[in-house]
Amino acid sequence: MEIDLQKLDQIRISGFRPQVVFCLLDEQKTLLFYKENHKLWQFPQGGIKNNELPEQALEREIKEELGPGIFALIQGPAQFIGEEKIKFPPSTRDVKSLFTDQGEKIKMIGKKYFLYVFYLNSKDINISETEFDDFLWVDYNQGKEKAQKIYQAGKYMEQKNGMWIMVN
Repeated sequence: MEIDLQKLDQIRISGFRPQVVFCLLDEQKTLLFYKENHKLWQFPQGGIKNNELPEQALEREIKEELGPGIFALIQGPAQFIGEEKIKFPPSTRDVKSLFTDQGEKIKMIGKKYFLYVFYLNSKDINISETEFDDFLWVDYNQGKEKAQKIYQAGKYMEQKNGMWIMVN
């Protein structure tokens, strides 16, 4: 799916911050990363900057969050697998600045995630190169179990009317 700068700016204008989220796979498992200060297992992710395409954001975020070692393990281009939108509870809206490509300030009401998959050619991960504190290779059931244990305020979500809503 081709996502151009105009589409990304329209997403911002609607109050949603565009984000890339990516999972790293080997033949059978998915790589989850742990942030101690958030007590959270997650996929790496980050905002798409103004005048930046998702592919550029992916490369930048991988290098920033995971380091050159993991970047070097990636096989082939990213595969786009879908998109999701989340809406923040009213009490947590507009906590970060959001601007259009022309510099107009927008009230942020949520995030629009573009989801990608990369395959790795090795499970040999050096966690010290990353922004994370730990990692696990998990199958679907193990990953689901980790996700169901999220208790961090604002990280639990419910789906209502086709939109993911963060619950405090």
